[in-house]
Amino acid sequence: MDIIVIRLPGDIEADPIVDALLSTEQVGVSRGRAFLDEFSTYSQNETIEIPYQSGLRTGLLAKVLDESVGEEWFGKIVDIQHSYQESDPGVFTKLEIERRIDRE
Repeated sequence: MDIIVIRLPGDIEADPIVDALLSTEQVGVSRGRAFLDEFSTYSQNETIEIPYQSGLRTGLLAKVLDESVGEEWFGKIVDIQHSYQESDPGVFTKLEIERRIDRE
């Protein structure tokens, strides 16, 4: 099955999706939609450090409130690191969060 992805104003063709597991038209259409959803916006990774949080895992959506600018946004957790700092006693969780930015 060949899936041809055309995006933006319709004059730019993306690389074809090649996947041996795409066996039906319904599965192919679903895969094409997932591709468009993933690449239809720009993204940038933001790193935040918070007090230790258990139960987090990559792929989860996170709601971030940036109180310094009064902004709230959502993003996907792409990396998690836990650390202990002797100089500032406590265990911390550092999250790398993929933040989507709409094209303008």
